Formats: sequence, C-alpha cells, structure tokens
Amino acid sequence: MRPRPDDDGQAGPAPVGGRPTHGLSARIIAENRHVGSDRWRDGLEQDDIIIRPIEGYASATSVNLGESIDFHVTVDAETEFTIEIYRIGWYGGTGARHMLTSPPLPGHRQPPPTLDPTTGLITCDWPASWTLTIPTHWTSGLYLASFVTDQWRAATPFVVRDDTTTAQLCVVVPFTTYQAYNQWPNDGRTGKSLYYGFPPTTDTDEPNFTNDPTTRAAKVSFDRPYANNAGLPSQADYDLSLIGWLEREGYDVTYCTSIDLHCGRIDPTRFTGLVFSGHDEYWSRQMRDVVHEAVHAGTSLAFFSANSIYWHIRVEPSPTTGRPDRVVVCYKTAPDPDATPGTATTKWRTRSPGPGMPEQAVLGVQYRAVVPEPVPLVIKNSHHWMWAGTGAADGDTIPGLVAGEADNLDPRYPRANGVQVLLSESPYTMEDGTPTVQHTSVYEAPSGSIVFVAGTFHWAFGLNHATYGDRRIEQATRNLLHRMMTPADQRPDPPAFDTAEPPHPSREEVWQSRSAHAAFPIPLAEGARTAISFFSAQFFGRNDVVFLDHLGVAEMVLVDIDAAKLRAMARMYPAVVQTFPEDAFVVARRLGRRQRRFDVVICDPNTNDGWTVLGENFDTFSVLAGRAWITGVTAGDLERAGVAPTLDGVQTWLDANGRGEWEVAWLRERNRSTHLLWLGLRRRTFLT
Repeated sequence: MRPRPDDDGQAGPAPVGGRPTHGLSARIIAENRHVGSDRWRDGLEQDDIIIRPIEGYASATSVNLGESIDFHVTVDAETEFTIEIYRIGWYGGTGARHMLTSPPLPGHRQPPPTLDPTTGLITCDWPASWTLTIPTHWTSGLYLASFVTDQWRAATPFVVRDDTTTAQLCVVVPFTTYQAYNQWPNDGRTGKSLYYGFPPTTDTDEPNFTNDPTTRAAKVSFDRPYANNAGLPSQADYDLSLIGWLEREGYDVTYCTSIDLHCGRIDPTRFTGLVFSGHDEYWSRQMRDVVHEAVHAGTSLAFFSANSIYWHIRVEPSPTTGRPDRVVVCYKTAPDPDATPGTATTKWRTRSPGPGMPEQAVLGVQYRAVVPEPVPLVIKNSHHWMWAGTGAADGDTIPGLVAGEADNLDPRYPRANGVQVLLSESPYTMEDGTPTVQHTSVYEAPSGSIVFVAGTFHWAFGLNHATYGDRRIEQATRNLLHRMMTPADQRPDPPAFDTAEPPHPSREEVWQSRSAHAAFPIPLAEGARTAISFFSAQFFGRNDVVFLDHLGVAEMVLVDIDAAKLRAMARMYPAVVQTFPEDAFVVARRLGRRQRRFDVVICDPNTNDGWTVLGENFDTFSVLAGRAWITGVTAGDLERAGVAPTLDGVQTWLDANGRGEWEVAWLRERNRSTHLLWLGLRRRTFLT
C-alpha cells in the first residue's frame, strides 16, 4: 500500500534522538490546543462503592460523525441528572476536553437486568435516557459520557469514528476485552464476567464478594454498565496512557473499536498502521481476518500490550433488543454447544474443536504468564533501529516496565513470516515459581508490513506515567511509528542483529504448524525425518501453501490456492518455486476460487508421476514431527483416488471412528512409496 503524506506532503528524516518530522497531523495538534478539563476523572477512583446511585451504558461501542448514540441510565432516587461528554486526549495534561452537557434529564430507577441461567448472560433493557447526535466537526477519538447528579458520578466510554478520514494510523480500542472483564452488577450476588461470578447466595444471605470462577458467564453483554472505576472499564488506564501520548506528540490518528474490526467497518488498507492501544485479548475470526489482510496489504500492526489474540470469541446480537454485535461469547474450557470443528470459543492456539491457530504466527510472540510483581525490562539488540537515539546498550534495564502479563517467543509454536528481532529479554518468575523470560518483538513481513508487540502491559505507561515514564521507551516508540509510516522501499536497511534462535523443540512440540518463516526450515529435533517450510497464512490467506523438503526429496502440498497466488509466490520465493513442476500452474488453476472442485494436491517433482487429488472440503492442515495430515476426508474420496491402507491396524481405526470421516496423513520414507495413515478425529497419535 502507499503511505499517506503528512500535512505538508514531505517525508522527513528518521527521528534519531528526537521527535518525528512526518506523520504528524495539524488536526490532532489543533484539537489538543483546546482548553482541557480534569473533571472527567471525578469519582472514577471510588471503587469502594458497591452499587452506585447512578449508572449507565451506551447503545453502541462506536458511532460515526453525524450519527446518533443513545445513553441508558438508572438513578436510585427520582432526581435530575445530566450527561457530560468528554474527548480523551492530551489537552495540556488534563487528559480530556469537555465537549458538551445535556439538558437536565429526569432520573428513574430502571428494572433489574435479566439473567440467562444457562449461559450467565446478564442483559439490561432500559429505555434511552438521552440521544446524542455527533456533530460532524468533532474529531474522531475515545469519548467518555459522564452521568452526573448533585452528589454522584459514573461514566461509560464510546468511540467517535470518522469513516471518511485519511489519517495514517487507526487506534483500535479493545472493547471486546473490556466487556470480558466486566462483572456488573457488582452486588455480591448476580454479577458475572467471562472470568468470575459470585458464590451462590440466598435472599437472606449477606452478599459474598469472593470471585468464583465456577459461576462465571459464557456470554457477556454490552447492554449493561461497567462495574469498575465508576464505569471506566478494567485496564482502560493503558489505553488512556497511550492515547494521551499519541495526541501529545500530534500523530495523525483516528479511532475505532474491536467491534468495528469485527463488523468489517475498518478497511486496513486505508492506513499505514493499526495501533492496538491496550490489553486486547478477545478476538473473533473476523477480527483476525482483518489483521491478516492488513499484513498482506503492507499495513503495519503495533500491539502496545501483552496477551493479545488469546481467546477466540463469537459476537452475537442482543437477545432482548435484537441489536447486532452486543454479546461476546467465550466458553473457554467448557464445551461450546454452538461450535463446529475448528470454531469453538476457546484459546486460539487450542486444536480441534478450537481454531488451532497459535497467535504467535501473527504476532511473532505470544502470551506466556502473569507477572506477579513489576520487574525491569532488559534491553536486547540495542543496535536495532528501534533503539536508535535512546542511548541504550544491551543489558540496560528499564525499571518496572514488565508487569501484568508478559509474552515471549515460544519455540514449540510456528514463528511469524518475516525477519524478526527480539528487543528485550527480561527474566521473571511465574506465580508457580518457574523462571521464564519476557520478549518485546518486532518483525518485518515480506509485504513490508511491520508487526510490533510490546509483550508487557506497562509499555504504554513507559510513555505517559508519573512512575514508569521513560524517555527510552518514548524514543523507541517514535522510531517504530516513523518506520511504520515510511514506505518500505524508502526505509534504510537495518544493521545486522542477533536473531537468537530459541532451542530446537522436541518432535512432540512441533504441532499444528500453520505458518512459519517462508522458505526457512522449522528445526526438528535429532532423529526427525523431515524439515518443513511454510508460506505463511499471514500473506496468502488460510494455510495456502506448504513445501516439504524430505531428505532432499521435494514434496509440495497446495491448499485452496489459485494461479495468481502461485505466480506471486514464484516472484517472492524463486529459489523454492523453481523446484515445482510446470504442471503446478495448470493444476493450481483447477483449484481457483472460480472452480473450487479440489482443495488438496500432492506432488512429487522427483518422479513426476502425476497428481493425487483427494476430497473437496478439507478442514485443517497440520504438521506433527514431520508428518502432514488433513481432516475431512471420506471413504468415498479415498476410493475414488484409488488408494488403500498399507499398514496393519488401519482398518481398526477406521471402524472405531464410526463417523464416515477420518484424518489422513502422508508419510514418505526414503526409497519407499508414499503411505497413507488414517487417524481418529479425536485422537492425536500416529500409527507406527
């Protein structure tokens, strides 16, 4: 994609040791020159109040300029209240600008929420107390609606979008994660989040505020207030810190929510970068597809926290109003009654019935553990461009920056498709006493996209916090954003660096590999027969191409690939593609999206003995210890292909399955023909 020019159309030099000279916005700078107000903070720290006398929620997580949004408010006493609207930013350090106040509104106690005893879903169906039509001259941003009586205050956040903007960076606010942590009502009886409920009580019992994971919800609704911080969501401080810094610096930013990502309102190719401002743990398939499209198009990603893309969710309409995209679904470790294979709402890295798509393949690193107490971030590869101008040296520490939760590069899982550098290696001890390390990571994909992951909750605090603020983190972040907004062909070549390959995993640890370094082998432990290279799902879509190099004998598997993609692959990886037979382009056209008759083809270029075609709707491609298999193959597929089992015990597995569908594995051994192995769908052990 072509990055947008800055306000004066000039691309300034790299910000070594100083502030960037391009990528700034006169619009954001002018907006933050308005007089700020710190009144928005009033009451937000009063967490000791069990049930607040005034609470409310918004009818949407975001609204476009010129559109309307409703606020639904309950007031304990029949008293008037007003709604004050604030825009979050820098504003001279006050953190927000007061935009307007509603007229006095009549307050009423609204009916109690409904509780679904099966899923734990808690939903309010309150009438709208006030409707705000967003003025078209307002600036996109994170906004706060404060509900105010003469004695009490509460709030709820929402985002104002500008769907016509030409901003360079789009900040994505993690509303799906906000709702996952929301345990409203905070009454010691009925409140539920995706983590906890309260222990069962009777009407005569005292409220019990002990968090009980056995009573948590599987579904949570946006149609209710937030329980913490008088309506400011749990962990929103990280978003506020990053947003305040971005706007203080004057970056060319616009805003959306994770729900906008899910709904398809955000075209990533319009931006040079997507910025994920806080703890962004809960992701739908649609959200993940957007970031795959972004990386494919050359749009960069910056995740300024840790434990991102961890839980797979669905998003559903409200069961009471029918309003779309108001319920977040995540059964986690419980059976998901509405799931099909590969769609269960569990961890992204969990194999069937989960998606089996480890987040490291997108992010470069993934969640490791909770950090019990803040520890220093230890700098690594200090000569990398991201540390330029910071004065940092390898081994230097930044106090307290690794906190909350931490990511690292896990050698058991596929690596991202790109040139990756670890920018920190920070030791800490997990809650169970196990020593481990935190990694901050950045990689550059073949498309030119840069993907950065802070790997800690406190990176945003390093930019804009009284205790944890650090000029090295500020300068490193400027360097990152500058490079993200610089066209790939204009970026200076990075210096040599230490890639610090992790230890080779055991054969059992090489599982469900869906993407890794293109044209670079995944190292297998001693004794493994096959080295495997992948063309990443990040670039081509979902598990499109796998190249197997078996002891110098080339094999190839194509999954749902068309001729255009294969030609693009040939341009990017000529050293690998030239080993394919000429027939590859012909057969690939048969697999094109206009004629989806076949999904999988196996080729042996050494013997060139033709193509074997199996099945029409294969579900999953996986690799374990050098062997590959695909699910969803029926007995009819195998019969039409003219193949038969060659190993003892195969028929027993087929009969035991009893579902008319099996997993198929290809195992090639030196000087022997290719064998087919069938595997039960629920068992992950290869026949030997």
